[in-house]
Amino acid sequence: MKIGLDVHGVINKHIKFFSLLSSYFIANDHEVHIITGMKKSEYDKTYSDKYMPYTHFYSITDDLLTKIAYINDIHDRPRFSEYNWNIAKGVYCKKNKIDIMLDDSDIYDKYFSTSYFQIRKKK
Repeated sequence: MKIGLDVHGVINKHIKFFSLLSSYFIANDHEVHIITGMKKSEYDKTYSDKYMPYTHFYSITDDLLTKIAYINDIHDRPRFSEYNWNIAKGVYCKKNKIDIMLDDSDIYDKYFSTSYFQIRKKK
């Protein structure tokens, strides 16, 4: 099985749970893909002191920087078209045959052919 996990709103909100879940999946020969908008270098810096095992890492930002034109925003961060950004996770999941994606956003759902589960905050 291949599981995809978003960082913001998923892993960062429940890191102990997802660390245990990921450890179990990996120990049983499954794949855990971290699929996020964060650059890999930012993820490594932010989560270097946390134990969050994974087998694959996909950064929308790192990927799009190599593929399409962009402009920098006022904070000198790359800005991509909304469409290119929104389809990226779905494209990655389809290409890599991800079985289940866990994310907190309702924006990406319509771009997925993979099973997509939205993690929501209980009201």
